Parts: sequence; structure tokens; C-alpha cells
Amino acid sequence: MKQFAPNKIWKPYSRLQFFMLFLLFFSLFASCAYITPKTETLKHVHDTYRQEFIKLIVSPPSPRIKSIADDASFVGTLAEIRAFKSKYGEAIQEAHHLDVLEAMIYLQTNQFGMARLMEQKVKDAASKLQSKTGIYTRDQLFALSFDYLLSGWEEIQKAKPDAKPDVKTLRSSAEGINKVLAPDPDKFDPKKYSEADDGAIYLATTAAIFYTWVYDIELTNKADLYNAGSSLIGKFLSESEKKVAEKIDSTGLERNPRLRYIQWYNYLKSEAGKP
Repeated sequence: MKQFAPNKIWKPYSRLQFFMLFLLFFSLFASCAYITPKTETLKHVHDTYRQEFIKLIVSPPSPRIKSIADDASFVGTLAEIRAFKSKYGEAIQEAHHLDVLEAMIYLQTNQFGMARLMEQKVKDAASKLQSKTGIYTRDQLFALSFDYLLSGWEEIQKAKPDAKPDVKTLRSSAEGINKVLAPDPDKFDPKKYSEADDGAIYLATTAAIFYTWVYDIELTNKADLYNAGSSLIGKFLSESEKKVAEKIDSTGLERNPRLRYIQWYNYLKSEAGKP
């Protein structure tokens, strides 16, 4: 009986398989060599923004407030954004995140002209940053709220002793942010905002500030407006944070800016019951 000779049958196929595996591993290695540095650089930009964002001190509770940022500086983040785009270009997915961050930095430092110039880029980024899991990221929330933020703060900057901001614009801006954060208040799911850092509560506090301006101009419906603001902030506070809200002061604010959001929550809750 003729014996089976495996080498004669399998040797050509083994060489072909080896060659195909070699190409596969080479392709994966080449891909990682290109993607990994880019991904790591993007992460570093976000980390820098996060560190500088934490230093952003939201202005204290008051019925009249000029800006949400007393001392906002994002010099490091802007430098890293420019370096990233110079190296990798602006037509890639990662650049959409950075477009949003750059525009927000201009807005948060009251450079409204520069922020307005980036408005279209932010609009384009909003749909491209949508997560398939339904979990919101900070950049996506910023992009979805950007028009409302910009129009609201621009209007407030117009406030002078002999001039008042347009109340319709402020109300529309506040309600727009409210709908972004809580499109269906009865079905609000905090888990969807687990990756938004403090971006969500920052937006909620901004909407609350716009509500206080609406009341300051109209001098009606104080309870409704202030409760709308505190309710929105409260969605992003833990129950323990709500319980200690009345005891919060400015001590340690530099180390924990989140205390300012709690202060706003308490202020709005207490003021809502006053005539």
C-alpha cells in the first residue's frame, strides 16, 4: 500500500500560510506604529484640558454674573492642540474632538469672536462624536450645547447699566442646554453621562445662570426659573452632595471646584422659596 507523504502535500500550503501570516502581522505592526502615537497624543491633550478645566473656577452664586470663568487659562491645551493638528492634520476623526475643545476654550476665556469663527466646525463635529453605545462624552455634550452657550454668554456680555440682554435669547439658551442634558426628564439616566467628567454639571450650572438672568430682567416666575436651574444641576449631584449643600462654603474651592456647583444648587434651592 502506498504510504502517505505529508511533506509533499502540506509543504506548499505551509509556505503560503506562513507568508500570509507574515503579511498580516506586518500590516498590524505598521498600523499600530501609526495609530498608537496619535491615540496617545490625543489622550494627553484631553488629560491636559481636564487638568486645566478643573482649575476653572465658576463664578459664585449671584443673580447678576458677567462670566462663568473667573480665572480660566488653557495655554497648555491650546499649544498641544496646535501641535497635534500640525503633525496629524485636521481631516481625521480625532481632530473633531480637538475642534470642540479649542472652541470651548475660546468661549470659556471670553474670546467670543474666535469662538464664533469655529462655530461651523463644532456643528460638524457634533454628529461625528456620537457614540454607538449611547454614552455621552464631554466633547459631544459641549458640541451639542455650543450654540446655546455662545449665544447666552454673548448676550450677557452686552449687559450695561443702560442696556439689558435679550431675555428671549437667554431663555432659549437655557432651555436648549436643558434639552441637551435631559431631553426626557422622566427617563433621565445618569449612567449615560458617566464619561462626561464634570462637563455635564458645568453645562447645567451655565443653564441655571441663564435662568437667573431671565428672572433678573423679567422679575417674574422666580420659583419656576430657579427650580429649573437647581433641578438640572441636581441631576448630576450625588445624594450626599445634595445633603451637604447648605454647609458648603468657599473653603478648599481651589482643590475641589465641584464645590462651586454645589453652592449654586443650594443657592437656587433656597432663593426659589423667597419672594
